[in-house]
Formats: sequence, C-alpha cells, structure tokens
Amino acid sequence: MVSLAGGHWLGLWLIRIFCMNRSHFFICAALATSATWAQVPNVEFLNENKDIIYDIDLADSTRLVALAPDYIATWDLSTKSIVHKYNAPGANLTCLDVSGHGEMTLFGNKQGDVTVIGTTTDEPILKKSYPGSGAVTDVKFNASDSLAAVTFYSGFFGVIDLNSKNMWEYNIPEGHAISCGFSQNGQFLAVGDDKGIVRIYNLVSHSLVNEFTTRNSLIKEIIWIEDDLKIIAAMQDGNIQTWSNPATKGQQSMMRQVRNTGTISSAGYYQETKSVYCCTLEGAAKIHFDLGTYKYREAVAMHAVRALPRNNIYITLAVATNGKGIMLVNSQKMKLNAN
Repeated sequence: MVSLAGGHWLGLWLIRIFCMNRSHFFICAALATSATWAQVPNVEFLNENKDIIYDIDLADSTRLVALAPDYIATWDLSTKSIVHKYNAPGANLTCLDVSGHGEMTLFGNKQGDVTVIGTTTDEPILKKSYPGSGAVTDVKFNASDSLAAVTFYSGFFGVIDLNSKNMWEYNIPEGHAISCGFSQNGQFLAVGDDKGIVRIYNLVSHSLVNEFTTRNSLIKEIIWIEDDLKIIAAMQDGNIQTWSNPATKGQQSMMRQVRNTGTISSAGYYQETKSVYCCTLEGAAKIHFDLGTYKYREAVAMHAVRALPRNNIYITLAVATNGKGIMLVNSQKMKLNAN
C-alpha cells in the first residue's frame, strides 16, 4: 500500500513524464495543483474530553475561555491545559464574552440569567435574572468594558452599565433578538433578529436610528469594522452582507457575498488581514471564503470560532464543536483542501 507521501511523489513523477509534451502544459498545471490538494491543514484538539463547546473567546494572547453547558474553562494555549474552571451544574449556559482586558467573563443561560464573574477568580461582579424573557441568545462587552449588551429570545434586550448596575431595557418590534454588537466608539448598538433584520440603536438618545432588511434568515453575528464605517452581518443561511455608514440613515450601501458557506453558526473579522472567517453546523471552518476552507471529515457541528493571535503569516482558528471539544485549525493549506 502506498503511503500518502509516497502517493504524492508518485503523482508528481507521472505528471513530469506527461509534461514532456509541451502541448500538455495546461493539463499538467491542473494535475500538479490537484496533487497538492491531498495536503491537509494542521489540526490539533485542545481537549480530549469530547465535551460540547458552545462558545469561545480570548482572554489574552495565551488564554482561551470556553463555554460548555455546565462549566466555563480557561485554557492556556501554550501548554494546552486548563488553568481555571468555573463549574455551573444545571445552568444550561448558552453564550459568553470576555472583556478586552481579559479580567471579566460575561455569560447567559437558557433560564434568562445574565452573570459577570472574574475570569480566573470567579468573583461575582453582576447577576441579573429575567425568567420571562426566554434564553439569553448573545452577550457582548463594549470596547471600554463599561457596558454589557444582552439579547433574549423573546425579543427583549438590554444594555447594562457595569459601574452603576443599571440596565436600559428595549424590545424589538417583532421577532426574536438573536445577536448584538457594539460600535467601536460605544455610541451605537446593532441588534439582529430571526427575520433577517438588523436594527441600529443610539445609546445616548436610546432611540432606533436605522434598520436594514436582509434576506429572511436569522442574523447570527454582527461585527462593526473600520472605525464604525462598516458593519458585517453573518446570516444562518450562509449569506454575508456588508453595509457602509450603518448609523447614518439614507447613506447606506450594501455588498452581498454568497459563497455557499453552509449554515453559519459563528463568524468573526481579523483586522490585520481584513478577513472574515466563519464556521458552520456542517463542520466547515472558512476564512475569507476565497482563501480557504477546512471541512472536518466526520459529521460534527461547529458552534463558535475565534482567530488566535498569529505568530507567522498564517492564522489559526479555534473552533468550538459538538462532541469534539476545541479544534485548532491552522489556515495554512486550507485553500488546497477547499471543497
């Protein structure tokens, strides 16, 4: 039986013989490219316990915080070991966000509870309960870590002042609130629903200032970029849309990107390379769509994805999965393994 490496060199040798005829040049080029597609990106498993991981975020360049249904674990990426664990048996945790300085973790659960604790101390900083509002669908800190936004499946959402513990409460007109994102200057909050609508709220005047209607698909992720001049919305149906001037009514332009991405479960934006990345429930991790795709060979739902700080020209994606724990996928060779 020929090994993978042996098969690779055998393929190149046959291509070389075939290419001795100049008329076959273009066919050779295609074959040579196909031969390299057998390469597989470097993939590591951060943990071996096969837990369902629903959400992840970075505390800093060396620590990754992961949310499972009944615990939150902080991983040291250099040693690939858990350095802290917050146990919450029966809590049915749904989503998390880590503050910019990494010292606070914000999370919600299916019962409508919102909690902020010290990332490595478990110190209780805030807890609010909204049992009639349904499951917490998304939580986000603002850039200065002074505010926390929370969306609930009922359509209710709020913004909490972490200093005073006061909360401004809102309701979307119809549908279910699914995702949220603060503008970088903290003045605006975008909220996405299950009907494909993104609404922009001014947090100074507490008013709705703009609204975008997309395809009729759940808004899974909202990302503000480029000094608040653009907003990216990732929809569950695999559609990605970008708007310019999102907080200025009447001055928007929209760019739609459809790349047959699958059922998007999470998305992000890597500023250094201006790349959008996402993961899907079909088990694919993708970066910038045109740059590459990694499809896990077994059927596994991917719930959340984050780009790790890079130390070379490639980006490593941390992917939270259903039953495979956390996967670390190096973007090198991802394009060569694209579907």
